[in-house]
Amino acid sequence: MPEFIKLPEGDALREVLQGFQMRVRFPQCAGAIDGSHIPIIAPEENHVDYFNCKGWHSVLLQGVVDHQFCFTNIYTGWPGSVHDARVLRNSCVFAMAERGELFPPRQGKINGVQVPIMLLGDPAYPMRSRRVKGYTDTGNLTEQQRYFNERHSKARVTVECAFGRLKGRWRCLGKRLDVDISTVPTIISACCTVHNVCEKHGEAYEGPAQAILQDNRIAEGGAQDAAEPTRVREALTEFFLHPTLIHIRNFI
Repeated sequence: MPEFIKLPEGDALREVLQGFQMRVRFPQCAGAIDGSHIPIIAPEENHVDYFNCKGWHSVLLQGVVDHQFCFTNIYTGWPGSVHDARVLRNSCVFAMAERGELFPPRQGKINGVQVPIMLLGDPAYPMRSRRVKGYTDTGNLTEQQRYFNERHSKARVTVECAFGRLKGRWRCLGKRLDVDISTVPTIISACCTVHNVCEKHGEAYEGPAQAILQDNRIAEGGAQDAAEPTRVREALTEFFLHPTLIHIRNFI
């Protein structure tokens, strides 16, 4: 697993940044992060903890995905009742980001605002300068904010597609895993590893039309967004609406 699932560095990081820039024109994006429920047979002990908001038992898989639907980081084993944000806070990705070690400190500038290399997440996750989410739609979004959300969604959908391809390839992850709960994380990790092998070698993929289990999430309440990540998102918002008029430099 360490050979095939690892956060990009050096030339690999530049390739991912360029990949998101070319495919969806989202600068400084090093990946998308999300969580997915893996169905399991109710364990004998603490089975209530594994009962998720959809009405079935599951284990959570948190994944970071690059522009080619490959996992660059996974974290799994938490019971299905746990919120995505709590799983994130206990993961190495969160710890590394808080220490400033997730990606190199190289930053681009948009109209004077420092824009770091970042991951894109959905509303379930807290806002950080290196983890940017879309604007909350309260019915009063501006044209610029709606357009930012569209661009953000196009880039972030890569992780949803990766989960769909993962479950389409390994059907055991789309139905209830009938194994001891202690073995579940190993099976999930093995499937993610071989998924990357398949993707990197161009293995043909033929999956079901609806391989992704849709997860309805309610974002946890928390503190207001810090000024720095808010400025980063606002700078990107302006850039997406007027890319030819915005001064942008120093991107990898």
